[in-house]
Amino acid sequence: MTEGSPKIKVGFLGGGKIAKAMAEALVRGGVCSPDDICMSARTEESRQAIRAQGYSVGTNDEASLRSTCYCEDGLSDELRELLLRLLRAFGIVHSVPEMYFDAYCAVSGSSPAFVCTFIEALIDGAVRCGLPRKLATEAALQSVRGTATLLQSKGIHPALIRDDITTPGGISIAGLMAMEARAFRAAVADAMEAAYERSVKMTTEF
Repeated sequence: MTEGSPKIKVGFLGGGKIAKAMAEALVRGGVCSPDDICMSARTEESRQAIRAQGYSVGTNDEASLRSTCYCEDGLSDELRELLLRLLRAFGIVHSVPEMYFDAYCAVSGSSPAFVCTFIEALIDGAVRCGLPRKLATEAALQSVRGTATLLQSKGIHPALIRDDITTPGGISIAGLMAMEARAFRAAVADAMEAAYERSVKMTTEF
């Protein structure tokens, strides 16, 4: 915790995977200590697991994060600084107008599930081609990680990287054509839209 900063206490309604990932990020980022974090839990087993990690626990009848967002409309400077102090423990923070919240949730919150499905397909495809699963998994993960790192570091459009490694008559263009034949990009865009629409509906419900 930064010297001179006011002490922060954080409470979570529930002690599931997301709450634990957020709590770990807050502690790791020096925002607060485990003693300053309280999680509610429905069962005694869950409460014991939370206590074992050093967090306080309450009762309730009802990740590792990399980026998050907030809407600063109407926030005072003091509240904005407090909010940023909390959110920066989770990774990159974006200030997003409220009208974009549902779309942001779709691309930031749901896309890891889509990416994992893509990685799983890469691995299974490599296994079908004869590669041992362990090696296929390592190769797929490294390819996705390396590509994301390259795009982020260069700040360029993904199409430029794709075109750079797609040689005429080569193996990449053959694979890309197979993906296009099965409307891969349309399927991904449809998944994003479905997640967005569900987020909009949940917002109106709650």
